[in-house]
Order: sequence, then structure tokens, then C-alpha cells
Amino acid sequence: MILRRDIRSRKCVLFVVIGVLIGFSGGFFVQVIFRSYEISGYEKNISFLESEVKRLSSTLNGLNDEVSLLNRKAYILYGNVTVEQAWRLIEVVEPLVILDVRTPLEYEEGHIEGAINIPVTSLLQRIGELNRENEILVYCGLGVCSSRALTMLNSYNFPKVYSILGGIETWKQAGYPVV
Repeated sequence: MILRRDIRSRKCVLFVVIGVLIGFSGGFFVQVIFRSYEISGYEKNISFLESEVKRLSSTLNGLNDEVSLLNRKAYILYGNVTVEQAWRLIEVVEPLVILDVRTPLEYEEGHIEGAINIPVTSLLQRIGELNRENEILVYCGLGVCSSRALTMLNSYNFPKVYSILGGIETWKQAGYPVV
């Protein structure tokens, strides 16, 4: 009987060990299946993220194209501009009115090609000659009178006005042409 009990207890132990092993292995297989499910979920997330990165990349390329277009069109904030910015405006913006607000004598001594001459002292009397829809580039000798003209034009609802900083003297020093 003692031998039988030992065999029975050994069988129990064996069954317990086999059960534990089956439990571990079953758990292992369950974990493998669960992990593969998780991995496939990760793969889905990764493929989604990759597609989003590609989409954003193409969007950024589109934005870069738009920025390049904006740069080519020389969009500059209205107000004071450098001579370099003024040159870009002249090259690109259509229609652009170039307004010389110096005296007629100063205008005759040299002006930017295509400029019209309306002295700052008579600007308000001749304001009807200008179109509010056009972009206007104003300059004078040193930039003082053109700043005054910019303020006058803005007060008369001309929203698209630029004034060259330093006037035509800075324009000439930078090597830009005058006629």
C-alpha cells in the first residue's frame, strides 16, 4: 500500500507537473498569439504613420511651392521697403505705379524708369490721378517726403503703398538704374 500511495502521489505530482507545463505552454502559445496580434496592430499603426508622413511630406512640398511662388511674386508688407525689395516689386508686380514725389526739376535730373512725377506738395490736389486698387511704390530724394506721401495716401484709403527707404539716393548707391 505504501508503494501504491507513492505511485499515486507520484502520478499526482506527474499530473500536476504536466498540467503546469501544459499551462505554461498554453500560456506561451496564447502570449505568442496575443503578441502577434499586437505586432500586427503595430504594423497597422506603422503603415498608417508612414502614409501620414508621405501625405504631410507632399503637403509640405506643396507649401514649399507656394512659398516659392510668393517669393517670386515678391510679396512684401506694405510700408517702408529697401531698394532691393523695391527692385523686386518693379520686376514682378503688375500693375505697379512708381510715384516720384520730388520736384519736377529733381525728377528731370534722374528718376526710376516708368515713374510718374507728382510732387508731395501737390499730392492731395492730384490724388484723383491715382487708382486705389493699384500698388504704389513711392520715392523721393532721401526717403523723408516719400514717408510723408505714404501716410497721406494711407489716410485717403490707398492701402497698397510702399516707400523706398533712403529714397533715390540709396537706389543709385546700390547701382540700380535711373533715366
